[in-house]
Amino acid sequence: MNRYKTAAIVLASVNFGDADRILTLFTENRGKVRATAFGSRRPKNSLSALMPFYEIEAELSEGTNLDTLRQANIINVFDPLEAGLLPFAYGSFVAETAEEFFAENQPDEEVFALLKIVFSALKQKNPRVVALIAAWQLIYYAGVGPALLTCASCGAELGQNRLGVFDNKSGGILCRKCAADNETTGEEISETLRQFIITIRDFNWQNKEPILMRRNEILGAERIILSYMRFLTGKEPRTLKFIRELNNA
Repeated sequence: MNRYKTAAIVLASVNFGDADRILTLFTENRGKVRATAFGSRRPKNSLSALMPFYEIEAELSEGTNLDTLRQANIINVFDPLEAGLLPFAYGSFVAETAEEFFAENQPDEEVFALLKIVFSALKQKNPRVVALIAAWQLIYYAGVGPALLTCASCGAELGQNRLGVFDNKSGGILCRKCAADNETTGEEISETLRQFIITIRDFNWQNKEPILMRRNEILGAERIILSYMRFLTGKEPRTLKFIRELNNA
C-alpha cells in the first residue's frame, strides 16, 4: 500500500467496531479523505486524542474504500468549544458542509486554507455570521454555487427591475419574466439581499473592515442557502437541530 503524508483538518469522527474510528479529513494535498484510525478509541493509542477541528500532520496508507491513518502529529487545535456551545455548533455545521459537498480525493488547497481561517474565526467573531459566509463560499468552491449575476433560465443580467425569485430547481435567481412565464414559486429576493449575498460570497477574510449586516439580510441569506442545500442533498443538515435548540434555549 502506498503511504503519503499531508497536513489535514479533522472534520468528523464516527465510532467503528469495538475500538476504531472512521475520520473524515480535509487534507492539504488530496482534498477530502476518509480514513480508519485503528485502535483510536483506546486511551493509550497515539491517535486517541484526535477530535474534529484538529489540524494534524498525518501519515496515511491508501486503501480501496478507506485509507488508514498510521500516525498523526497535532499542529493546531481550532477548538470552538472553548468559546462556548454556539461556536462549536456552527463549526460543526461548517464541517458538515465541507464533508457533504466535496468529493473524495479532489485536491483543493484553497478550501483547506479557507477551513483553517473559518475554524479560527469562530472563536473570535460572531459564529453565526462566520458559518453563513463559510457556507456560501464552500458551495461555490464545490462548483454548485447558484446563479446570482444573471438569470438562471434566460441568462439576462439581473438588477433592481429584473429580479423575480430564487429558484432551487433552476439553480439560482430567475428574472421577473422567467419566474412569471414558468409560474415559479420560490424565495422572493430583493436587490439589497442579492447584493448582500454577493458580498459575503466574495468576502475576503484578510480584510479587517467589517461588513454592514442587517438582521433581515442575514435571515434571508440563511433561508436561501439552507433551502438550496436541502434541495441539492435531499436532506436537512444534521447539525441544524443542535443549532436551533441552542438558539431557542
